[in-house]
Amino acid sequence: MTSTVDTPIVPLAEPCYYRSFAAYEIPFRPVEPVTFAETEQLRAFCLAYHGQAGRVVRFDKILLVWAEKEPRLLALPTHKEPGSAICFAVNPDPSGGEPKVGDEVEYVETEACDEFFAGEVLSLGMECKIRRFRREISFTEAYDYWPSGRLRSRVKCRAGEKPVAEYYDVNGNKLSEQVLNGIEANS
Repeated sequence: MTSTVDTPIVPLAEPCYYRSFAAYEIPFRPVEPVTFAETEQLRAFCLAYHGQAGRVVRFDKILLVWAEKEPRLLALPTHKEPGSAICFAVNPDPSGGEPKVGDEVEYVETEACDEFFAGEVLSLGMECKIRRFRREISFTEAYDYWPSGRLRSRVKCRAGEKPVAEYYDVNGNKLSEQVLNGIEANS
């Protein structure tokens, strides 16, 4: 996935997908689990990586954005059901131009792709209207816990901002906040 935020945290496990999250709780609590296949109809969804005892150690909010404004019309080699969803791989142009439409793929095959084409088969079933989409990380948070399970630290990063680390004592009280790269925000 294309990241609009920069984080040094490496996930410990495979991601779990969620429709939303409880933003009023820290750490964020993902809600409404879904499979990756179920994210096909969502313009935004969440990824959570879980560590020991099932605690969230990383949380990402993913947005599906248009990588190009105008849709493309594409002739299909065989008849498809009108109105059905269709996806294609992205073939980069080696000379740096606009990417080309690659092979048809199932949506679940786009899980590891930063970009893909998606659209709908038109009324006669021999053409489709597609757009290139990109998945971007809108924001990410990483969490570390005390042995008791209370939050020890939180690193949060929003698109276009420097990461901020928050530190907590063993009772869960916030001790300090620091903009990473050595710039102090709050003590």
